[in-house]
Parts: sequence; C-alpha cells; structure tokens
Amino acid sequence: MINDEDIKSNNNDNEKLIYIKDRAVRNFIMSYLGGRTVSKRSIFFAAEKQFGTFKTDSFKDDNILKSKLSDLLQDLVEENLITKTEKGYSVSEGNREDLELFESFKSAVNKQGGRFFEIYSVNLLTAFFKLTKRKVISAKVIGGSDDGGIDGEIDTEDYLGFKDKVLLQAKNRENIKVSTKEVREFYGVLCVNQGSRGIYITTSEFHPDADDFIHTIDNCVGIDGKKIFDLAKMTGYGLINENGNYKIDDSVINSNGQGVL
Repeated sequence: MINDEDIKSNNNDNEKLIYIKDRAVRNFIMSYLGGRTVSKRSIFFAAEKQFGTFKTDSFKDDNILKSKLSDLLQDLVEENLITKTEKGYSVSEGNREDLELFESFKSAVNKQGGRFFEIYSVNLLTAFFKLTKRKVISAKVIGGSDDGGIDGEIDTEDYLGFKDKVLLQAKNRENIKVSTKEVREFYGVLCVNQGSRGIYITTSEFHPDADDFIHTIDNCVGIDGKKIFDLAKMTGYGLINENGNYKIDDSVINSNGQGVL
C-alpha cells in the first residue's frame, strides 16, 4: 500500500508510517462486513483501528489507507463479492450464504478443541496433497506437551521424486490472531527440525504484521480459517457437496479426530 516513493518520503521527513498490503485490506473488509450493512465511514474508522494508522503522528498513512479502501471497495463491488446500497456496503447474497456456512463450520471445529484440530489439520492437508497428485509417504500428528512446537508432519513426494518434509503448527482459536512472534518462533522450529516446508494453520486469522512477515518466507505459508474452509470444500474433507450445496460433514467434524488418512 505504501510504495517505494512513500518509503523514501518516510526516510526524508522522519515520518513513521504504517505499511499495509492490499491483500490484508481486502480480507479485513470481507471479515468486517460479515452479515450486516456498514457505512463507508464506519469501515474506514474500523480499518484505522485494525491497522493502527491512527497511532502515527502523520496523516499520510491514514490518507493512503482511505484511498486504498475506496479502491478496494469498488473492486469488490465489481467482483460481485459485496453490494453497495444507500445504507452502505454488505456481502452479496450468494456470498452471505457462504459466509454463514463458514461461521457454522468454524464454530463446529472450534468446539472440538485443540487435539481434534491437530488431527483434522493433518488429515485435511493430506487430502489436499493427494488431490494435487503428490504422493504422501507418511502423515502423523505430533502435538502434545512435548511437541517442541510441531503439531504434525507430512512427508510427500512429487512425480519427479522430489521429497518434502512438511511441518505443521496448528492453533484452534476463536478470535485470538496469530502474532508475528508466533510465526517467527515456528519458523525457527522449522529450521531446527530441518523441515523443507512449514505450514502455520489456524481457525482464526493472522495479525497483519504476521501475515506480511510470513509472506517473506519462501518455504513457509499461513492458512487461516477462511482458507481452511476453502480447502474443506476443495477436498470434501469436513464439508460435502449435495446437489451443488455444501454442508458440514458431521462424520468428520464430530468424529473426535479418528485416525489419520
């Protein structure tokens, strides 16, 4: 959101600006709207609080955020993801139904607890790797009091024979966002354990700074609640499609984590 020119201006004018990416703002808008109609003014005030631009002495990052927010709201309207009315912005009806299912799905997973989520995460990602034609050599849940920061390990091999040791950190949370500190610690554990790839998976969200940081690591990715939801639909693990409509698969979500795939 702040380009190189802005950063140079920051250095010259001694301004302390907040760095925010478009991706984070888009995710915030969709999450903040939920199932209600909200005015543009309210969205902006909430965005200032979310990204912390109101804390800086400069108004420059506030203005950049406001401009970018306007552009992204228009983009989301054109993509039919949200609807604009005289009362404000809301999630489009088709997407609202998806959002309601997402909230129900997330709530159902949250209720099952941490151990279930560790097992579910290994199963879900195993299903994804198989769907994308990777051979799964082994998949195991490691989580526990002595897990050393690793909740799961999946060893995979592609068609050419390249192998990956994928290490997981799984956090079943309702509202607490993953911090940059937690991502840094996980990356350290990934390196110590010689994992070739790392996945930090959580039912909640990543703090904007943590999201930015994890995107700087080539062999580590973050998966939040919404991406878990998408993976569940993609793999059919946790959500099933009946005549074009998705619903929660109780045999998976209420299974108390029976066995790894």
